[in-house]
Amino acid sequence: MRLSDVMRSPVVTVSPNETVGLVRSRMRLHGIRHVAVVDGHRLLGVVSDRDVHVPAPRTKRAANDDDGFERTAVEDVMSSPAVALG
Repeated sequence: MRLSDVMRSPVVTVSPNETVGLVRSRMRLHGIRHVAVVDGHRLLGVVSDRDVHVPAPRTKRAANDDDGFERTAVEDVMSSPAVALG
């Protein structure tokens, strides 16, 4: 199996300062589990659906109170450095 057999094109990208909430929305919209994090044309990292899961509440607050995780910057949760195969 080749990588091109399983990847989507065009590649969905986000900038490192975009929020976890935005990344989740794009993943749902495009039906994908991974998003490339880029700065211009430079690949910085990758964000997966596992990186942007809702963390378990640490207190008895409502489950939807995620301590601002939705507003967290992508650069704080992305896997980096990214490895690009050419």
